[in-house]
Amino acid sequence: MTDDSSWHCVPFFRVSERAALTLGLTLGGLAQVSGIRLGLAESCTGGLAASWVTAVPGSSHWFEGGIVSYSNALKSAVLGVSEELLATYGAVSRPVAQAMANGLQHTLMRTHQHHLCKGWATGAITGVAGPTGGSPEKPLGLVWFGWEFPNQPAYQEACIFSGDRQAIQRQAAWWSLQRLAWGLIRPSA
Repeated sequence: MTDDSSWHCVPFFRVSERAALTLGLTLGGLAQVSGIRLGLAESCTGGLAASWVTAVPGSSHWFEGGIVSYSNALKSAVLGVSEELLATYGAVSRPVAQAMANGLQHTLMRTHQHHLCKGWATGAITGVAGPTGGSPEKPLGLVWFGWEFPNQPAYQEACIFSGDRQAIQRQAAWWSLQRLAWGLIRPSA
């Protein structure tokens, strides 16, 4: 079963280390101003987005952490993604990306109570970074994202990135973090 109704191809773009650090600094500033702490659930990017965030000095004030859930078993056991969703849609899908973001948000809310925290924003990344693993239904470069924000509807998006494995991972990590920043400045529902 596929859910490809909202895929869009993103023109190739390079993400330099300086650009990644600048995005991390911007995200950190937005999180601090809003009083919201952040978390990431990553699969195909293998922790790359979290590494960019933690490259920012002082990120412990606004970033709670990340989970690299590469296997379906870990997605289920740690993030609470149901085995039924994984069996029905596969790991690279809208429902699984959203379940990863939602599962991480619930874990953070349950395990950490910060009296100065106004809520949790989480992002999830799951995709096909290659060089193998693509199919006609889920082509190489397809990445699904899910985000959860306090007092806002959940948001999901799929992109098809181009390039080699590292380029796809870098573009996906960038996309996830810039959308997380966008969600922090978007008006609450």
